[in-house]
Amino acid sequence: MQAGAAARIKEEAKVKAKQNVSLWDRLTAGIDTYLDICLEPAYGRIVVQEAPAVLGNALYPMALLAASLETLKRNGELDFEDIDLLSRMIDAMICKMAVMLPDATDPKKLRKHGLQIIGSLLAAFRRT
Repeated sequence: MQAGAAARIKEEAKVKAKQNVSLWDRLTAGIDTYLDICLEPAYGRIVVQEAPAVLGNALYPMALLAASLETLKRNGELDFEDIDLLSRMIDAMICKMAVMLPDATDPKKLRKHGLQIIGSLLAAFRRT
């Protein structure tokens, strides 16, 4: 399941890269793709809700998130020392939103506002 999710996120990133989309925008597209995956009932239940308690947090999509943030840092576009901590915090926010979406009164609004919060957090560390 995780390998399939990672492959879908990577594929979205490749499409965006071919469109000359910035790494920041590819990161946002990857987060959005991951939320789509999290809304699939089996994935959401097994991976988002049950797996972290059993397996811990070293899962494929988080590794992609960490790699993207590390690349932004290496390129001088991200000013934050502890990429592992930042990745885990953002991942926690994404997973919490994924858990909330199926029962939300207005899932589109929740998703939009959740992505705004994540975007604002990332913007705080963005070098321009």
